[in-house]
Order: sequence, then C-alpha cells, then structure tokens
Amino acid sequence: MNATSARATALQDKADLLRSLRLCVAEGIMAMPLVTMSLPVNVFMTALVTKAFPLPLTTIGLISALPFVANFLQLFAASFLARWRPPKTVTVTAATLHLGTWLALGVILPHVPRDHPAAAARWLGAWFFVSSALSAVAGVSWNAWIEEWVPARLRGKFFGRRNAALQVSTLSFLLVAGWALARWNYAVPAFQLVIAGAAFLRVFSLHWQWASPTREHRPSGLPPRPLARQAGIVLRARPFLCFVAFGAVWSFASNCFGPFYHVFMFDQVGFSALQVGIVSTLSQLGGALSRPAWGRWLDRHGNKPVMAISLALWQAQGATH
Repeated sequence: MNATSARATALQDKADLLRSLRLCVAEGIMAMPLVTMSLPVNVFMTALVTKAFPLPLTTIGLISALPFVANFLQLFAASFLARWRPPKTVTVTAATLHLGTWLALGVILPHVPRDHPAAAARWLGAWFFVSSALSAVAGVSWNAWIEEWVPARLRGKFFGRRNAALQVSTLSFLLVAGWALARWNYAVPAFQLVIAGAAFLRVFSLHWQWASPTREHRPSGLPPRPLARQAGIVLRARPFLCFVAFGAVWSFASNCFGPFYHVFMFDQVGFSALQVGIVSTLSQLGGALSRPAWGRWLDRHGNKPVMAISLALWQAQGATH
C-alpha cells in the first residue's frame, strides 16, 4: 500500500467513525422511549400494573424482578451468540425481536382481563419475561459492539454528551407519556398509543444502527478462547470479582424499594401519570445538565475515582431526606 492509498484509507476511516458517532447519538435518542418503557420502574409500566390492570404488590415485585432474571440467564447464551454472529448483528437482531414483543403487547392488551388480577399477572409476566430476555441480549451485545469501534480516548467525552442528549429524549417521553395516560384515564387505547409512538421511533433507531459504518479499531480474527478458559480468567481477576460483589450488594439494596417508588407515588400520594412523569423528569434534567462534565472527568481522571466521588455525593444527598 503506497502513501496515497494509505492516506485515503485513513481519511475514509475517520469519516466513517464520525458518521458512526453521529448515528450512535441519533439512534439512541430514538431508542430511549422504548428502552425506558422496558425498565422495571417507569411511568408506563407502573401505570399499567396499578391503573389499567391493578395487581397485588407481591406480583408487581415479581414482575419487576424479571429483567434481572433475564439479565442473569443471558450469560449462558452470550458466548454462543458471540460465535454465531458479530456483536452488531446480534444487537440489531435482538433489538428487532424486542420491538416485536412490544408490538405484540399492543395487540394483546385489549384481551388481557382487567377484572381478573391473577390472569392479568400471568399474561403480563410471561410477556415481560420474553421482552426482558431479548432486551438483555441486545444490551450486552450493544456494549460489546461499542467496545469494537469507539476509541477508548473518546468514550468518556462522547458518551457524556450522548447520554445528556438521551436524558433530554427520556425527559420528553416521560412528560408526553404521562400526559397521554392521565388525559385518557389509563384506558387501554392510551397505552396502545404510547406503544405505537415508541415503536415508530425505534424503527428509525434500528435502521441507523444497521446503517452505521462502524469499523473495529482493534485486531480481529484471533481464534476465540474456550469457554472454560474464559471462566478461569474471570475467576482469577480479583478486582473484577470485588466489583461484581459490590454491584450485587448495591443492586439488592436499591431494588428492595426501587420497584415500588412509582407505585408509592401513584397509590399513596395520589399522583397522576403526568405528575409522576414531571417528578421523574427532574432527575433526567439533572443528568442531562451534568453528564457532559462527568464524561470529561472520566477521560481525565479515570472511572474509579469519578465513581467513588459521585457515589459519595449521591449518598450524601440521600442522607439529607
């Protein structure tokens, strides 16, 4: 390869990277409504199980746990999927199937019995488990895909700005969804309308994911390590195991009350979906304003010190309640 062709290749790689970064932001903005609805705690899901189909608290807690169960189970499929297709293909395929589950929910909602909580719980629980399983696969493969093509030197600053834009998207969705559900008194067509809107935007997101001209920035083509060897490497990584233990304890503590936060606002405080959406947007607005700064600090100081400081500040504000 002569100098001219090498220069042309370098310029093309840079152009592809810039276009991929722009599409990554755009597709994330379009994906956030459906991604937010897929979380165990959000205005849409809480209104669904407290207003449209009132379920017992124990059932709500069980349904809220399904995404975490699905996230654990995907570990057993991840290595096989990685051998099947590249992360980008797995991401788009799983996300497309996940979109299909939401379209299916829109179709079956009128047929879910509103006067039979046990039957409604079975319908919604089965659907949410399948949807959560596909979401877990899409999320993990998306992280692997991002690792392939986003240079490490850009990640903190880029994702700080990207996440700020995504927070604005989430904020807008929470307000619109909360207003629509409250305006039509939590009727099934209102939920179907919100699903249709989020699904429509997700189609654009999936198209831009697939059209993104991403390129690996690290050598590829090496034979994959056997699964047993990979497990051995993980088990010998003591800092990683400590981080996993921290995450497990933290998640257990936060999720003891997290799934019922919105339930409390609906049932005990008497908030409407719009009011819950407004409260939720305050945290999204704070994130949108602060995440670019956090991203720059990550690039400058690294993940660990920034996480320690932000966690300490988070706990300090919690102690003031």
